[in-house]
Amino acid sequence: MSNYTIHTGLWVNYDSAPALGATLTVSIRWGNYLIAALSSLVGWAGASAWSIVSFYLHQRLAAAREKDVLHQQLQVHFRTAGSFLDSWLDGIGLHKAWKGRAEKVKRRTLAVSFLALVLFALFMAAGVFVAEVATKTYQDVLVLAKPSDCGDLSFMMDESDPDKLAGGIDELTSWYNNGAFWGRNYARDVYVERRGRESGFSMSELPFIGHETPCPYTNGTTCLGPNRTEGAAWRMDAGPLDSHIHFGMNAPADERVTWGVTATCAVVDTQNLTTKPYWRLEENDDGTTMNNTYIGILQQFDEDRGEASNLMFEVPLYLKYQRTGYRSQRGLWTPGLNDAYNKSITGYPFNNTEADMAMVSTTQGRMFYYDRVDDPYFMAHRSNTSEEYAMSPNATVYYASQLVTVMVCTEQQQICNPHTDQCTPWSGTLKLQGAIGNNTISLNHAQLATALRLIASVSSMISQTARAATNLMVAEKNGVRGGASLPPNQWIKEVELWFAANLANTQANLLEWIAKPWPAGQVQNYYKYINLTAMDAPYQRANIMEQKDRLCQNQLVRSSTTVQNFSVLALTIVIVFCSALIITALVMPACVGHFRERRRSRGLTLSEAAEAGRVARLADAKYNVLAMALRGAGVENWERRGTSEIPVTKGSVTVCPPVEKNGLPAYPCTSCAICRVPSSSSSSSDSVSDTEKKQKPKLKIDIKSMSGSTVDGDEKRQNSGSKSFIQKLGRSMTEHTLVASPVEMSPTGDDKSSIAEGDRITSLSPAPPIPKKSRTRSQ
Repeated sequence: MSNYTIHTGLWVNYDSAPALGATLTVSIRWGNYLIAALSSLVGWAGASAWSIVSFYLHQRLAAAREKDVLHQQLQVHFRTAGSFLDSWLDGIGLHKAWKGRAEKVKRRTLAVSFLALVLFALFMAAGVFVAEVATKTYQDVLVLAKPSDCGDLSFMMDESDPDKLAGGIDELTSWYNNGAFWGRNYARDVYVERRGRESGFSMSELPFIGHETPCPYTNGTTCLGPNRTEGAAWRMDAGPLDSHIHFGMNAPADERVTWGVTATCAVVDTQNLTTKPYWRLEENDDGTTMNNTYIGILQQFDEDRGEASNLMFEVPLYLKYQRTGYRSQRGLWTPGLNDAYNKSITGYPFNNTEADMAMVSTTQGRMFYYDRVDDPYFMAHRSNTSEEYAMSPNATVYYASQLVTVMVCTEQQQICNPHTDQCTPWSGTLKLQGAIGNNTISLNHAQLATALRLIASVSSMISQTARAATNLMVAEKNGVRGGASLPPNQWIKEVELWFAANLANTQANLLEWIAKPWPAGQVQNYYKYINLTAMDAPYQRANIMEQKDRLCQNQLVRSSTTVQNFSVLALTIVIVFCSALIITALVMPACVGHFRERRRSRGLTLSEAAEAGRVARLADAKYNVLAMALRGAGVENWERRGTSEIPVTKGSVTVCPPVEKNGLPAYPCTSCAICRVPSSSSSSSDSVSDTEKKQKPKLKIDIKSMSGSTVDGDEKRQNSGSKSFIQKLGRSMTEHTLVASPVEMSPTGDDKSSIAEGDRITSLSPAPPIPKKSRTRSQ
């Protein structure tokens, strides 16, 4: 098999339009990273989508004229909306709190939860199914192979150098034999036993059909069926096979060709063929000299009994008596070749100038079966009960009815131009090569390069059929002595396996065309009889080297568990859609706000809904909600800087912690110098007596002098409301106006320093040190 590696990166699969076929191939590791990043991006897009929805709903709610508290809470919710889960829980919480206290609570509150839940489910599913943009890690994927030594494989046959000629012949024979055995094993696993096998082919098996056809031989011989009765031939058709779809030569539709092959085989009757012993040497080639070493079958089709009188089969006589199992040989003929060997089966009744032919002869020696075999090619009817190798000495076994059986096969090929509907005639290999070389079917340059590559890689069934008995399934099943009986159509199974094996060999040769089976830089050690300079010769003669190089870069192969393919279109859609949501969520509030402010700065008025939305967006912001709560507690002097929505105070302010009253938290007077947080016992309504509840809240203030001296509690209470005491402190104290809040209750009510809730008092606390740089401004 070829020595290809896998291309990673961007490429186009021309199974569909370029936009749809754009593919990114990465390793499994980087594929996992990419899927994780896409899932995160989808999650971010989901959060952004909720932000967009919340912005829209907030503006819709803000435009309403009549509002209740629930309406305002929903408005604040959408202004400060968090995640899907937060909104879902908030909707449920609002429903429970307002149930029975406002109109249409269920519709108004649970709609929030439902909307959040739907969007959450939608984007959660999108985050999971985003992995569908990639192929599965447990599936085979089509990828591009990296080329290495592209071109036709050519062996050097230098007749002037006997050693080089012999070495080239040996290398060529070895290459053919290795391919034949590999193809046969592959076809047995994939086509016959229907189990997977690693190959790298873009299509693991090529489709073909087999069916009976009338016997093509009607004079001089006939076709045999079960029990050697007169029967039909068996025809196998593959095609038209698309160069892209079936062979993985990745190309647009206008650069493809189709190829078809058909083979017809028949078991033939040899009784009318002269059978005589003969001697193979030239002086005895007339077949009249008996030697008793070989048995030969000679076909008499003219007066000449010499070298051209069709040698079909030869077999050593001793095979008749020794248990050597199956032995097969073949004779070939290809129209256009004039050597005697390739004329071996020409003439009557097998004369066919438009097909490659093979005559395959098989002897079974002393093979035996435990049941009669009616198959015409492996027919065994001669019984015997004294076979020493049988399971039982008394068992009846059956031997082959004939020493030699003969099968004749013809094969034709055709290449078509799918855009002009022109096809070459069905013919043998040489005539097909001539038709493509002369471009008789108007192929464009890309199609011509594809056709040249295809016919150079075709493994002819005739040239590869039954190279030895190891190509027979029965030989693998029954060994060298005996075995189980065979079905009457065993010969059909054998020829279909040969046909499938040669389809597989053609696929393997196409892969070797782009990546030769030797490691890079090691040609001299593996295939030193290969002519590397001749690999480009047909393409240089046709002036299509550019198209040939494109074929090198575009061979599809199948890979498992090493890489992943990502649809570039799907990736683009996910990234663009998610990015659009994210960017919209980020810029939409700012853009809307900028547009509105720009209109106001020009003196243009906004619509009533737009103005309400603008103000509500400022008012319902979480920091502004806090500012409004603090303003209620006495913190003043708020402002916004520039376009910022965050309110700030003009100076530093001490904020007292919130306290609880009647089950509701509230901020106390925030102008206290030092705020004492009441204990749970003093703030709890359950632990306070009715008398204590009726008393006014008290506020205690600690005062420390600037110099660090302290004033005890009695002095504080005596002087808390004294103006003279304030005047004595002078500039060492700062003046604060406080709003009394229920920070701490006096248990007795006797405290004269108690301050009623709502009363305004003036208290003193040490003035903070003034920084040198800002002292003048403070003064």
